[in-house]
Amino acid sequence: LPTIAGRADLAFRGRFGARPAAAFDNPSAATTNPDFMVVEYQVDGGGYKPVLAFYAERTVPAGLFNTRLSQDTDGDRFGDGTRVGYALQTFVAPIPETGITLDLRIRVSTNSANEEMAFDFFELIEDSGLPVELIAFRGEVVKDHVVLHWQTAAESDNAGFELLKSVN
Repeated sequence: LPTIAGRADLAFRGRFGARPAAAFDNPSAATTNPDFMVVEYQVDGGGYKPVLAFYAERTVPAGLFNTRLSQDTDGDRFGDGTRVGYALQTFVAPIPETGITLDLRIRVSTNSANEEMAFDFFELIEDSGLPVELIAFRGEVVKDHVVLHWQTAAESDNAGFELLKSVN
C-alpha cells in the first residue's frame, strides 16, 4: 500500500468549479441542509478533518434565498474566499499532519435542482514552496497594450508561465 511515512509538507491540490449564479443555500438560509463541497483527510485513521471547503457566502441580498459558492477560509461554513465559477480553478491546501496512511474524501451536498458543482484532477503533493522565486515584476503601457517584465532569482521544475487577464 502507498505510504506517507517520511513525507513532510504534504498538500492537497484539486480543481473546482460551480454555477456562477446565486444558487447556493448557506447554513443560515438552510440550517438543516446547506449546499457545500468539502475535501477531508484523515491520517492513520484518526478521524476526518476538512482540508478545503466551499460554501455559500454569508451575505444574502434582500429578498433572495441564495448566494454564490466561495472557498471557506476560516472554517465557519460560510464562503468568504475565492468565488468559484464554471471555469475550473486550482486550489491548494496544506495537510498539517504526517503519519503512515492518508485517506481523502469529498463530501457534496445540494438541496435543489439549481446547484451545479464540479471537481477534477486531485493530487497529493509535497509542498516545498513555489517553483519560481520572483525578484521583480512590472508592467508598462505601450500604446494600446501592456508589456510585462519579470525577473526570477531561481526556478525549479518550472514548465513555463501562464498569464491571465481580467477586465475587473
